[in-house]
Amino acid sequence: MDHHFDRKRQFLDHLELLGFAARTDSFINEALETGGSYISPREGDGWASHLTEVNLYGFSASGASEEEAQCNWMRMARRAMPCDTLAEDASA
Repeated sequence: MDHHFDRKRQFLDHLELLGFAARTDSFINEALETGGSYISPREGDGWASHLTEVNLYGFSASGASEEEAQCNWMRMARRAMPCDTLAEDASA
């Protein structure tokens, strides 16, 4: 299967090359461009959740920090990739 134009896969591959600040910007931009969401708590907002929440490409993850939520989302999205994609990665 040709995954050269699979936006989710390209996004995941890109995230793994970035540091925390750049990865945060990428998550926010991707959420804006694809209709997802990236919600981090604001200080002093007693009504909001105290978790960071990420929802992109049909996957939702949360964490006690932005970095934890990002890692949880990346882990979940990678696990959901088709087996043939992983097999291609191993043979490349």
